[in-house]
Amino acid sequence: MGITLLVGVVLVAGTSVGGSHASIERPIASNDSAAKPVAATATACRIGPRADCRGADLRGANLRGKNLKKANLQRSDLRGADLSKANLKGANLSGANLKNATLNRATLRKATLADANLKKAKAKRIKARKATFSQARAPQLKINQADLRNTDWLSVRAVKGKFTKSDLGGANLRDLNARKASLRKAQAQGVDLTAANLSKATLKGGNFTDATVANTNFGGTNLIGTSLSGVNFDSQPQAVALPEGGSDIVAAIDGAQNTVDIVIYEIGGPNIVGQKGAPGALMRAVTRGVDVRLVVNGQWYNSDCYSDTPQGECAQYYKLDWIYATQQSLADAAASASAPGAVQLNFANNNFQVTHEKTIILDGADPDTGLPLAAADLPTSAQALISTGNLQSYGWGNDIDDPAKGCTENNCIEWAARDFFVAEKDPTLIAEVTSVFFSDLHCGAVPPGTTPSRTNTNGLLASPLPLTWSNGATWPQGSPAVTQYPDAAQGYPFDPAPGNVVQGNARERTLALINSAKSTITLYNEEMNDDDIVDALAARAAAGVDVKILMTLTTKYLQAFTQLADAGAKIRLTQVDDDQSYTKQLYVHAKVIVVDDADVFVGSQNISFASLNFNRELGLMLSSRNGAPADYQLAVPAMQTFQNTFAADWRTPGYLQWDITGSPKAMKAKVRALAADAATSDGNQSLTSARSGNYPMACGPIPARS
Repeated sequence: MGITLLVGVVLVAGTSVGGSHASIERPIASNDSAAKPVAATATACRIGPRADCRGADLRGANLRGKNLKKANLQRSDLRGADLSKANLKGANLSGANLKNATLNRATLRKATLADANLKKAKAKRIKARKATFSQARAPQLKINQADLRNTDWLSVRAVKGKFTKSDLGGANLRDLNARKASLRKAQAQGVDLTAANLSKATLKGGNFTDATVANTNFGGTNLIGTSLSGVNFDSQPQAVALPEGGSDIVAAIDGAQNTVDIVIYEIGGPNIVGQKGAPGALMRAVTRGVDVRLVVNGQWYNSDCYSDTPQGECAQYYKLDWIYATQQSLADAAASASAPGAVQLNFANNNFQVTHEKTIILDGADPDTGLPLAAADLPTSAQALISTGNLQSYGWGNDIDDPAKGCTENNCIEWAARDFFVAEKDPTLIAEVTSVFFSDLHCGAVPPGTTPSRTNTNGLLASPLPLTWSNGATWPQGSPAVTQYPDAAQGYPFDPAPGNVVQGNARERTLALINSAKSTITLYNEEMNDDDIVDALAARAAAGVDVKILMTLTTKYLQAFTQLADAGAKIRLTQVDDDQSYTKQLYVHAKVIVVDDADVFVGSQNISFASLNFNRELGLMLSSRNGAPADYQLAVPAMQTFQNTFAADWRTPGYLQWDITGSPKAMKAKVRALAADAATSDGNQSLTSARSGNYPMACGPIPARS
């Protein structure tokens, strides 16, 4: 067959499609000096089933609706060709150049596109079950609403591609490079994503149930609304949102076999502790022989309590009622059992301004000695729940004999606020957390010793692990001067003394995380009064980073909110103010910072000067990206929990919004007026005139009340 030349068009004659004589047209590029052959073989390419078009130049060809079943199109040039509705079932397109080609509604079932160039190709609603795309180059490929079940995508480069609403069920996506690609609402049950690069991809709303994800890079990936049910993330830690997941804490404690160690700011309620006749998780643990040790914050300042006041008198302070109610409930549990676990309830280590940590350690200690177990010796049941939230019900504990008496209807719950906890099962991390717990239990002792110490820092400043510690500060004190933590009577003056050294890594890591942001920051917190952190957030917002902050309205932070809003941050506040007149809106107590949907801090640290410098606090640095530094832990499921929860909370109606409702200018003016009324000074300086209050409860077993 010959090639007939027309003005600007090449006709390939003699092609039979569906029993009729047909021709294929393609424009000749303006720089073509002569018509180019359609086939690389001696015989002209006849378009039809089983056609031999190897190496054919079909640039811009109109192959719409053509039957090319089992055709050989190896290494053919199909740039810009229209293959819409074409039948390419079983066709061989290996090495073909399909750049800018259109494959909409084409049938590619069992077709081979290995090594093909699919850059910027369009493939809406294609049928490509069991097709092979291995080693293809497909940047910005657009595959929407396609049937791609059981396809082979091994090592495909699909950077910035779109697989929106496509069915990828059972596909082999091993080594797929889908960086910045969109798999929004994709159906991908059972896909093999081993070693795939989904960095900064969008999987929003996709179904990846039972997918294989070994070594898959999810760094910066949008996982909002994505189903990952049945996906094995090996030992990666899970995050649980509160209040929805509060029962998971009870279940974890109920699963403890030997020991439960808790260090927390506040605790007490019907579910966690319980009372005679209605035991909670800790009472049940004691009854079945599990040892329970609690370290609770004792620095609840009583204006009538001084250094020479007997501790028993200080213990009358009403803010300690829940502690004594907890002690009574645990004693009742021990008395009811034939072989109860041991119970120890201590006031916290006075080396710190406040013990604000919220951690539950399960089976991390030797039940015979109480000493922390080495990582290699931990049982499989060991885990640490590292939380942002306390575990005390509002109103619980005012009556020691009937702790629930003070609870109001539907309000006696220990996890009522927006909080999170992470179930940590890494033995190395559990071992360090348990070792620090043991030290704090014994007032700063150096494990395995139990002698109190004001010089032991547990080496946490230089810890390479992804545990983020607020660990107080030391400085030369006394005569002769000894570098140590302040004694209980002195407390922290907040004005950093000469030689002051913050012994934790929380401030450094928080600033580094915020400063690393390139595109987004989403943040929950309860406080906003640390100059360094506020300045860093404002700087990122001013540099174009999308900063979203979700908090509870508190007037003393309004100046910081104004600074952040002026820099471009978006802020939404639940309308709960300092007068404690709680509305039905969720109280935001969480402390979470997510940067670029890749790295996250979660823990007990608030954005406050004291929290980062002087308190005992604990958090985690987590990441969804492979190759993150050693001080981050890989935790894709946890990242998804933070993304999903924040996105839902951000959309909740009725929050005070500077960026959405009303006039932003008018809202900022309103906030400035509120801030002026509050007469708040800046975050750090507002603390310099204060010490840690009057004489706090001393570290050690809680004293009997006078």
